[in-house]
Amino acid sequence: MLNADLQGLPPLLIQCGRDEILLDDTLRLQQAAKAAGLVVECEVFDGMWHDFQLFGAWVASADKALWRIAEFIRGH
Repeated sequence: MLNADLQGLPPLLIQCGRDEILLDDTLRLQQAAKAAGLVVECEVFDGMWHDFQLFGAWVASADKALWRIAEFIRGH
């Protein structure tokens, strides 16, 4: 997605963990989306890993991330 034409995409919420293997790519995607004029929010969660949101029932940060996704969608 980093090399894609991002024009015309809806608002983006990007979430990743600070320990995410793709953290650098996530931050580059955020920059590319901003450069394309998109509405974009990027949230980096300390101590979290790839797909940490799957653990919402057990990890407080994952639960918080899921609530943020719902809030973002409701806001748009």
